[in-house]
Amino acid sequence: MAKVVRHKDANSFLKMSQSFLEQNESINNLVLGLSISLSKSEYEDNGGELFYSIIHQDEVVGCAIRTGEERPFSVTQIKKEFLPVLIKKLRSDEIKLQGVVGFKQTVKDFVSFYGHKVKMNLDQGLYELSQVTFPKNVKGSVREATMEDLEVCTELLRGFLLDCFDDEAAPHAEKMMTRNLKYGKVFLWISEENIPVAMAARIREGIRGAGISLVYTPPEARGRGFASAVVASLSQALLNDGFDICYLHTDLSNPISNSIYQKIGYQKVCEFIHYDFLV
Repeated sequence: MAKVVRHKDANSFLKMSQSFLEQNESINNLVLGLSISLSKSEYEDNGGELFYSIIHQDEVVGCAIRTGEERPFSVTQIKKEFLPVLIKKLRSDEIKLQGVVGFKQTVKDFVSFYGHKVKMNLDQGLYELSQVTFPKNVKGSVREATMEDLEVCTELLRGFLLDCFDDEAAPHAEKMMTRNLKYGKVFLWISEENIPVAMAARIREGIRGAGISLVYTPPEARGRGFASAVVASLSQALLNDGFDICYLHTDLSNPISNSIYQKIGYQKVCEFIHYDFLV
């Protein structure tokens, strides 16, 4: 019979579950990368962090974490038969969830057992790259952003949040960007006129791989390959840093972005979904 272990923090969670997460790092990148970042204190502790490992026959068979009370419950790929014991543990711990995100079938099964009405937040494709194909004839160059770029990067982040999520977090963009710049995670594509025209950021670094997100080009600069160029350049930088793979999540409702990533070497691995629970 399966059991669920609740961990006190990210370090104890990783001690038990990291080897399981590494077995399929791309699919598990959300849980692995977030927990590693939390173990390094790269995220502000807003309270409500959760770390769970599901154990069956003395082996970890699934994991789930939450980075804060207002954040979704992130789940790995978990067999349907093990989800009821996880939900039972959540209820015994008196945990109220705002939403759930992860491997599509697991999330759908979780929602069916959890019994709350939901609204879809995001329908995503997970893509992985091990070799970059650079776009041709894109004018400009890439550079790492610094604190001197805080104002322009904050505006780009606001655009990203509003475009992708219509997100109420947009007013907090400066705080979010300051944290990303502090850790050297943001890269800009600079036009020949020395203007930042596209952005991408390295996120959720795992063991073999690292993620890319916050990909954004303002409307007036679109259609000239700047986003492809900055993502390709950042992907190559991550490979040069010793990572074997890069991964990113796409909005499946946006066929243009999905096509762009495939052209520079990303291949689809699986699909993720994010549901919000309705009150």
